Amino acid sequence: MARLGLNLEEIEKKGLLNHLKLPLVVKPESTSEILEIISKEVAKVSPQVVVVDSITPLLKAVEKDLEARAILQNFFAELPRLINGLVVLIAEIPSGREAVDLGDLEFVADVIVSLKHRVESGLLSRYVEIVKARGASLSVVELPFSIVEGRGIVVLEPIVIEEIPAMGAESIALPCSVLNDLIGPVRRGGVIYITYPPDARPVLILVYILAMALKNDARVLFISYKVSPEDIKMSTESWLVKLGVDRESARELLNKYFIVKSINPTSVSLPQLSLLELKIVDEHRPDIVVFHGVDIPAALERDVHSWMSGLLNQLLYLKKKGLVVIRMGSLDDKFNYNASLADIVVKFTTREVEVSGKKHVEYEVYVWRRGAAKPGILKEELLEKCLEEGSRIFHENLTSRA
Repeated sequence: MARLGLNLEEIEKKGLLNHLKLPLVVKPESTSEILEIISKEVAKVSPQVVVVDSITPLLKAVEKDLEARAILQNFFAELPRLINGLVVLIAEIPSGREAVDLGDLEFVADVIVSLKHRVESGLLSRYVEIVKARGASLSVVELPFSIVEGRGIVVLEPIVIEEIPAMGAESIALPCSVLNDLIGPVRRGGVIYITYPPDARPVLILVYILAMALKNDARVLFISYKVSPEDIKMSTESWLVKLGVDRESARELLNKYFIVKSINPTSVSLPQLSLLELKIVDEHRPDIVVFHGVDIPAALERDVHSWMSGLLNQLLYLKKKGLVVIRMGSLDDKFNYNASLADIVVKFTTREVEVSGKKHVEYEVYVWRRGAAKPGILKEELLEKCLEEGSRIFHENLTSRA
């Protein structure tokens, strides 16, 4: 318990904890003796909370004795009133079963909470299920939790957004006149989905995002599922240097506008991953959130409906907070769902062209905005124009700072 942040020895010294070890009950007639011992201890210490760990031996001892069961039920039903406090009864669920038979105690209990675990993608995932809560209106009844050293039990509250929130009135301008003419600025709460061939990943997207951050003086939280923060910064820094920005200034820009995190999506279950991401978002309070490599967690989740539900609620939560969300990932079988949730879709494709007798590969970009009459197509020369505009934004920013 000390490892979880709770010093029981110190609490016991202060008189806040009394521990009473009772003999194992094997016969129904022994139940009355056990209850009498508990009654005397309660009268002696006048506790506000009584915890019985565990009630299972008592339940097994009176399993076939109706009179002993009635005595047990009445005792624990009256105990909260007698101490004017809380009584917690702990019971073990037998291996291979989903619940424990509490008998008549189930009817007198005000709250029944079941701690469960299951293996998901080879990982141990823990859940707390609220089986019963008298007088409470329950909508979410299963919540993931973790046992964290130094903190104890950390329950992660799932996100359920009942109404679709409206986008914010403010907009984030794009760092390219071609894109602005084609799709216009992005309102806060909007979602941009960027996808590309798995074997052709345009690193320059990161440069565009940084240019957008500078143009709007906006902070970007970059969460990657496949690349370390160091490699992301190094790659972006190298491109900035190619655009004429000195290395020291490039690092300053990245450190000022980019918060980079990486998460191995196989290290936690999908619900825990989503809640961990939102915890990071709430901690850093960015203007723009980028999820890099979104095809990886999508491929790991066997339950497609669970993935879709979790993603939709996450996007609605971020929309409610007024953040611009950019989701980047290789083109996969989830494209249609990702595109349907996005306000703007940017799809990179490659084509082989021949110039002066030499073949080389060029990018071609399909761009669509929700509500637009039709999508637009950007050739590579227009992408290069966007890059030139982004480069000017970097240099103007550095000049103004100087």
